[in-house]
Amino acid sequence: GSVTSIELVIDPSGSEDQLGMQALGLLIATVDPNLDGAERRGLLASLGLDVRNPILQGINGLTTYNGVTYTLVFSQEEVLLRFKAVG
Repeated sequence: GSVTSIELVIDPSGSEDQLGMQALGLLIATVDPNLDGAERRGLLASLGLDVRNPILQGINGLTTYNGVTYTLVFSQEEVLLRFKAVG
């Protein structure tokens, strides 16, 4: 079998916020290893996230890139950032 989707859930309320941003970049690099750092940042920006100045309020993004559909949603109720890639 093969993996067709993967999801990462981040609790951004801790002191290790930067680790969550790094995890997002690593997960995108795993899904599409041909993307360089600037392309990964651009993909996250198209989902509504500026990794250099992450403001999570209101993030609810969806984009398709290289045949993979990415979603990024911040849940205010759960205080969780959910990232999903489906190929």
